Amino acid sequence: MRVRLDFSLIIALVILEWYLMAVFIPSHFPNVSFINQLAIAVAVNAILIVSLIIHELGHVVVASIVGFKIRQTVLFIFGGVHEIAIPEANQEKLFQNKLKVAMAGPLASVLLASLFALTWLLEFQEIGPKEVFVVKQAMEIIFVYAAMGNGLLALVNIIPVIPLDGGELLYSINHKLRKHLLSQATQSKIGFLTSFGFLIAGSLAIFSVSFYIGLLLILFAWILRTGLREYITLNNIPHKFT
Repeated sequence: MRVRLDFSLIIALVILEWYLMAVFIPSHFPNVSFINQLAIAVAVNAILIVSLIIHELGHVVVASIVGFKIRQTVLFIFGGVHEIAIPEANQEKLFQNKLKVAMAGPLASVLLASLFALTWLLEFQEIGPKEVFVVKQAMEIIFVYAAMGNGLLALVNIIPVIPLDGGELLYSINHKLRKHLLSQATQSKIGFLTSFGFLIAGSLAIFSVSFYIGLLLILFAWILRTGLREYITLNNIPHKFT
């Protein structure tokens, strides 16, 4: 299996690093020094990268179990876009198996979010002696944000538009019920319209809600559109606009 990092992943990680150091950490933990802020932000991003890999491994493992072969994966901040080879022998249970593969990533992220949240609740609710204050505080930030990040990754991926896992879930359910209302080409158009909606929402949020929230929404719109283009290319979906 070939694995490729999309350039938007690097951009997203840089922006998240900046957001952690400029907004999240100072607002919730104002006494942390700049060096500790940097170390914490780097640690959080490292955990998110590992979490993203585990999310994708969930897809890969289940795909292997049901007999699919993932030829290529392109990684984005919300997960991966896959080129999947499906043997003829698997055609009978095709959509049932695609449903299982699509669900595996979000379930892996939910499990990780639960583990990080549980660890935070059990270990980092009480600050100990003064000499371990900084370490305790740093670990608390890391586990809280890791739980939030994995929860958000699972939540984003159940949005029912491709290239997100929710789009695959909707497409599989649609065929399972034999409705055939939404082709992949139709879903790709819905995905482009959804990304445009996030772009508009982000632009409005910058001036009416929060600059940071608006920026994150615009970033998500761009990444969603980029991922959709990659999905269309890998799956040879006919389309009229990009």
